[in-house]
Amino acid sequence: MLKTITLTLDVEKGGDRFATLDERIELRQGDALAYALEVSLREKSEVIDLTGKAVRFYCQLPDGAVAIDGGHVSVPSPQDGVIRYEIPPEITQTAGNIDMAYFRITDEDPGSHWSASTPNIPLSIRRGIAIKLRDGDYFPEFDAALADLEASRVAYEQAEDARQTAEAARATAEEARAAAELLRLTAEEGRGAAEAERLAAELVRDAAELDRLAAEEERGAAEEDRALAELARAEAEAYRRAKFAEIEELADGLLYYFCADGEYDPDTRHPIIAEPHAGTHYLTPASHPTANNHWDEWLWDAAGQRWEGYGSQDVVIDPMTVEQAQGIFDGDQAEGTEGEIVTRRILRWVLGKLDGLYAKLAHTHSGADLTDGTVTAAKLASGAVTQAKIADGSVSLAKCDTALRDSVSQIYKGQRIYANTNLNSLVSPGMYRCMLYADAASLSNTPVKWPFNLLVLDPIGGSGYCTQILAHNGGSGLVGLYIRAEYGGTWSEWKQL
Repeated sequence: MLKTITLTLDVEKGGDRFATLDERIELRQGDALAYALEVSLREKSEVIDLTGKAVRFYCQLPDGAVAIDGGHVSVPSPQDGVIRYEIPPEITQTAGNIDMAYFRITDEDPGSHWSASTPNIPLSIRRGIAIKLRDGDYFPEFDAALADLEASRVAYEQAEDARQTAEAARATAEEARAAAELLRLTAEEGRGAAEAERLAAELVRDAAELDRLAAEEERGAAEEDRALAELARAEAEAYRRAKFAEIEELADGLLYYFCADGEYDPDTRHPIIAEPHAGTHYLTPASHPTANNHWDEWLWDAAGQRWEGYGSQDVVIDPMTVEQAQGIFDGDQAEGTEGEIVTRRILRWVLGKLDGLYAKLAHTHSGADLTDGTVTAAKLASGAVTQAKIADGSVSLAKCDTALRDSVSQIYKGQRIYANTNLNSLVSPGMYRCMLYADAASLSNTPVKWPFNLLVLDPIGGSGYCTQILAHNGGSGLVGLYIRAEYGGTWSEWKQL
């Protein structure tokens, strides 16, 4: 029967440790596996978790020998910190006191240096009775033991003979193994040399593969250059063939084709032909035909795949005559084709005409120039000043003179053009002027960016056909005269005269 001794041991060495063991545990000399120590390990009041821990029993026997035993130590409950040590016969074979005995706990992780030990467990091995047999003593159990011992000796000798025989066979086998190992090493040496040669050949093959890849890359780049060059050559060849075909068609002579309705765009006037002929002149009706220009002329650019217009394209410069200008001043607007352009010659004539009709701002008259000394109703605009206003003296000769000169001056100088004005909006006949450089810089649809005078002529009267004449003197020789016209709401480009 195995007797269990239950203990609680604290690894704390100080005075506040959880439990102490002051009395010796007594054992009998020769007891073998008769006692077991079941120990609960604590650190102060806390249970030591023994998961992943190793526990060994250390002691110094009464004869001075040292015992370190982990084989008889088990850990039945690691989480509860419980270990069990079954005391082997080696611990109890010598009588006396064991003053130094304890358990040591270490971490099974080889990288950890943690370690802890319990306090001493004092043991006392009480002496047993020595047995010495004499001749004639009756001890049948001992006689049986001697017979068993003799049988064991014979069996041992037989086993030793078998061991020696087996050892000789082992030695022979070892010699054969050594010879085979020598052969293996020789073969391995040959295999190593062959592997070295294979690796060297592999390096040569890799170097050749790198050279092949580099050459392939160069070939690919050269092929790409060749493909690009071929594409450029093909495009140049196509362009050359198109131009050659165009030259051949042109060499056949000029052909004319008059486009009917549906064969031209009514807005842009360019032809709409499915398969145009490069050597043919295509004519579409002009948007504003004149006596000398009924058609817009077009050629097909085969290389550029587009229509190329040439000729007047509805812009016909038909200069106005003096007779036509005089007719406008006389109130006759029926003469001409209504598309005439005012030239510098006509502009000078108009300015001279204005000088003859109106006095300049610096021109004045005194009251004495009125020979009869009075201002009658007939001398004023009809209804502008009544007889009553003249009779009571509210309208004097000086006031009429000032008002008349101011009106003529404003007509001669023109209306002011302010900043951010679009000249396309100035279509009412009359004189206009831009006075400031800052205003001129902000205007749109103007040919200049400095102050100027503008004359607007409308031969029809509010029908979308007018002429603008712009004159400027920017100083330092920047003198210029520009003209443009509006046809049905579309303005021509400014042209410098």
